[in-house]
Formats: sequence, structure tokens, C-alpha cells
Amino acid sequence: MSHPDIDRLYAQLRSGQSSATLRRVPITAADAVIVSAVLQAAPRILRVSFIGCDITAAILDALLPGLRACPALSYLNLDGNPIGDEGLALLATWLATNPKLERLGLKHCGIARAGIVRLLAAFPANTVLQALAFDANAVPRGALRAVMHAVAVNTIAAAATRLRQEHHRRNHILEYAPLFLDHVTIQPPKIPAGRHPSSS
Repeated sequence: MSHPDIDRLYAQLRSGQSSATLRRVPITAADAVIVSAVLQAAPRILRVSFIGCDITAAILDALLPGLRACPALSYLNLDGNPIGDEGLALLATWLATNPKLERLGLKHCGIARAGIVRLLAAFPANTVLQALAFDANAVPRGALRAVMHAVAVNTIAAAATRLRQEHHRRNHILEYAPLFLDHVTIQPPKIPAGRHPSSS
């Protein structure tokens, strides 16, 4: 990465933006340490996209401390980076303890069956990941179906939670509505003198 690229990323985060994006900007191991530090300075960030940045498993390992320091991060796109099975294993370990990440992009990442096995092992603990882009990886169909099933289970569970929360919110409103209405006086409509309400 050049200094302007790092400066641009830092400016994105310092300006209060909720997302940071690098596209086709090679990230070296030394760059990853700097980027990780920049991410740690922006704990409120929601979306991170490093697309086609030549991120390997070793470089991803250097980035992960910064990603872990973003507790609100709900979207991570690593499309087009050769993280391979080793990189996916690192992500799986993180996902097992991540309470927020809902969407993960891993297209064209050189992932095969071994990485999927590690990812599946994270799902009993992870209940929030609801979208996974996994195109153009050498993953057997059976393993891919197993992952998508786990993601679908999370999606259904999240939808059920939202419905319960909405139901609770409505019940809470109905519970307190009588107390509010007791203090409201409804005025009858004023009828002009000499006119009957039913007159046209």
C-alpha cells in the first residue's frame, strides 16, 4: 500500500463514516499491521471491504486484531483474496466468538473442503451470520449445502427474534395505552350554530 491509500482509509474512519473500503490495493504484511491499528481506532465501524487486495492467510492473521476491535462490525467482504483454507480457519475461530458479524463475502478466495469443515465447526457457537457469498471456490456441493443450511438456521432464528421483539414492543404499548388515555380529553367536534350534524 502507498501512503495515500493508508491516508485515505484513515480519513474514512476518522471522518465518522461507518464503512471502510479498499479495492485492488495490495496489502503486505507490514501494511496489515498499520491497517489493523487504524481499525482499532474506529470501534464504531459497521462495514469493511478489502476486495482483491492480495490478502493471504498470514496477512489476514495480522488484520484480525483490528477486526476484533470493531464490536459493531456486521459486514466483512474479502472477495478476491487468496486466504485459502488456512485463512478460513482463522475466520472460523473468530466467528465462533463474534456476536455481530451478519454478512461475509468470500468469493474467489481459494477455499476448498478443509476450510469449510473448520467453518462448520464455528456454527454451534455462532448464531448471527446470516449471509455468506461463497462463489468461485472449489467447495464440494455437500459441504456447501451444509454451510448454507447453518446460515439459513441463523437467518430463521434472527427473524424469529425480531418478531418476538416486535410482539413485546406492541404489547408494551398496549399495556400502557390506558394510562395515557386516562389523561387525554377528547373534544367533540364543534358544530356551527343553526346546523344539524346530519344536514348536508
